[in-house]
Amino acid sequence: MNRNDAPRKQSVTPIVLSALVCPGAGQFLQRRWIAGVFFFTTFLAAFVCFMIADFRVIAAYYHMAFDFDAPPPEVSLAAPLPSFAVAISIYVIGLIDTAFAHFRLARKATRDAAERLAP
Repeated sequence: MNRNDAPRKQSVTPIVLSALVCPGAGQFLQRRWIAGVFFFTTFLAAFVCFMIADFRVIAAYYHMAFDFDAPPPEVSLAAPLPSFAVAISIYVIGLIDTAFAHFRLARKATRDAAERLAP
């Protein structure tokens, strides 16, 4: 048995990238291009929508703080929550997808190594 026949331990780097860098980064490292593009673009779109809604709320309240005669803002504090919930959901689903793909690849590598070592 030489060094190439030993089963290789799968790296958890794709899971860490999906968790810390951005959703889709782990899929790209796993060479799952379509899933990576999907998770990256949908997360980015949801995050941008969240930031826009959040900026509108913050701008309305800053306007009220500096203009004392202004009526209370007509913006709801809950306006950013739906887009935030979508962004978090995409983040978690992307992380789960990366982890499942990692475990599937590790199981396949172990099975292939066992088949190579079998007499």
